[in-house]
Amino acid sequence: MSNIAFDNAIKDFLDTIGQEKLYNESATLERFYKTQPAMSYNVPSKKVAKVVLPKEFDRGVIVPLYDVHLGSKNCFKELFLKTVNFIHSI
Repeated sequence: MSNIAFDNAIKDFLDTIGQEKLYNESATLERFYKTQPAMSYNVPSKKVAKVVLPKEFDRGVIVPLYDVHLGSKNCFKELFLKTVNFIHSI
């Protein structure tokens, strides 16, 4: 299946389940793959944090924090805030 056909299938599926507002014309797979090579040169390297827990700690908790995209219509702000509150509670 081509990227365009796959994008159309996603759009059709969202229309079928009444969630057509979630489809974003500017965020297609076709556009993603066209811009990907240029983007890879502009991505800065990221630091990795290493934490050594003291022996008296009885556990460690790994909380996955997804790619939030604050300000985007696709941002799930409520879930992000719930995750932040969870981190503060532990």
